[in-house]
Amino acid sequence: MMASEKRGCHVMLSYCWSDNQELIKKIKTALNKRGFQTWMDLDQMSGNINKAMAEGVEGAYAVLMCVGQKYMKSRNCEKEAGYADSKQKPIITVIVERGLVLEGWAGVINGSRLYYDFSDQSNFDSKLNELVKALEPIKRATEYKPSDVDIKPRSQSRRKSEKERLAQLAAAQLGEFDLQG
Repeated sequence: MMASEKRGCHVMLSYCWSDNQELIKKIKTALNKRGFQTWMDLDQMSGNINKAMAEGVEGAYAVLMCVGQKYMKSRNCEKEAGYADSKQKPIITVIVERGLVLEGWAGVINGSRLYYDFSDQSNFDSKLNELVKALEPIKRATEYKPSDVDIKPRSQSRRKSEKERLAQLAAAQLGEFDLQG
């Protein structure tokens, strides 16, 4: 598997520190309790901010774009979400501010997709259930499967020459060769 094809191992929470960080931490904790590994800059970001954001995006199988007004005005949030979009990561929009209208680059990235409005915390559990339903098939699609690994011996995995292939075909037709693979 090439580096550009590597599977994600976490859900990345992309957010602005000034936008309802406590709510975003609550979503992160609830997802962890439901068996989702998460990535949030509070835990994993150190050193070069651009490198850390890139690693968070590249290691993700899904990105939660947690949007408030300050998120939509943040250059770093725009870079992070834009990078996730360019890497074709599934992006799920989570609204963290009451009455928010997605505009500008955040509106473009979300497009016509559904979003999950967590701004009214009185229905947190039902919104979380909806979010988990959206994340589960993405997670399943990226989980390791033994069939993903080619374990053929080296001699079987090399491409046969045309001469070898014709010889095997002729022998099989004569009943002198048993094709097993």
